[in-house]
Amino acid sequence: MHRRILICCLVFWSVAPAGRAEGLAQEDEKKIADLVRKLGDPAFVVREAAQDQLFKLGLVVKPFVEAGTSDEDAEIRRRCLELLPDLVAADLKQRLDAFIADKEGKKDHKLPGWERFAEVCGKDGPARTFYADFYKLDPAFIHEVEKDAQKAGDMVAGRASTLQQGLFNRFGGAVVQPTAAEISAVLFAASHPQVTMAPQSVYAITNLLYQQNARSALTADGSGPIFRKLLVHWMGNQTDANVRYQCVHVAMNLNLKEGVDLAIKVAQDKAAPAYIKGAAITAIGKLGGKEQMGLVEPLLEDKTELGAFNLGNNVQGKTQLRDVALAVSVTMTGQQHKDYSFAFVGLPNAQAYLQNPHCMGFRDDATREAALKKYRDWQASQKKDEPKKEEPRKVEVKKDQPRQDEVKK
Repeated sequence: MHRRILICCLVFWSVAPAGRAEGLAQEDEKKIADLVRKLGDPAFVVREAAQDQLFKLGLVVKPFVEAGTSDEDAEIRRRCLELLPDLVAADLKQRLDAFIADKEGKKDHKLPGWERFAEVCGKDGPARTFYADFYKLDPAFIHEVEKDAQKAGDMVAGRASTLQQGLFNRFGGAVVQPTAAEISAVLFAASHPQVTMAPQSVYAITNLLYQQNARSALTADGSGPIFRKLLVHWMGNQTDANVRYQCVHVAMNLNLKEGVDLAIKVAQDKAAPAYIKGAAITAIGKLGGKEQMGLVEPLLEDKTELGAFNLGNNVQGKTQLRDVALAVSVTMTGQQHKDYSFAFVGLPNAQAYLQNPHCMGFRDDATREAALKKYRDWQASQKKDEPKKEEPRKVEVKKDQPRQDEVKK
């Protein structure tokens, strides 16, 4: 842990504004050098006072303290090693406080990834606080991702895997729930357009999103909308079909309304496997509204099979994509599934089957065709009952006669 903190210090200093330790007067340099020497003074009080003074001077003492880590005196080496992380932590806090206070963005705080984050989540006060909360956890992590994103995929995958492993109490230790800030850091790093990860590694991220802290982050006061934007942005960047499948399930599980756009893309993807399309159609039904009906109804013609089902109580049959589209359409139009003779109707926990596209089928083809005809008839009746729009009346204006609005009172 100590080594990790020191690495973080060195990386952070490498991206800090230049010139902070430059321009010192010779007498100031001598004063700092004397303070470093006093870290090895025989008197404990002197050593403590010197360390306290060095800390208060801030990063200006960095070159001197860094040199002290290899001093011949063991006490000086030890105290300099202790002082390095304290210095950078204090400086980091000062920089982030200034960054948060700069709500109008008048200054360049040289924080890696901030501009990329701001494009997605905004630049206002809550967005700045949100960014600072996950950035301060490990500045080196964010810096390395932004420095070389093409090589950062393994590092992001490792961070997600470590957080996931904390959820399992394999050796009798305490279960460690990832914080919202830790999850946000992983999402932000993984959403870099140049970061690539194997699907198996991405599953570690989706698993984190089912945890309570992630759920709470979606509705947290102030930061909730920001976390939602970050999550949806990450989902939208996924191109692997199976990863998109996982993301669709996450959106449904979290009732993430913004996830409907991803579901629509997947449902309209001609190359997507049937089971993935089925999940996407189901998500549209749960997360969308009547405005998405025009996207679902064309799928009523898709006869692609999802497979056979056995719901128990001798209820068996097959499901096609058009069955899923029909079940979703019935839901979105406020009708009753029992009127369409779906196989799951009347079974215990029938509503649960509406979350599983494989269970939305019919016992036989005859029942399916009858149900589809019934829905088409219902569509036709709705169009027939729609009020006709009256065409605007044309007002004929005779030549050489003033219009009504030109007649003076």
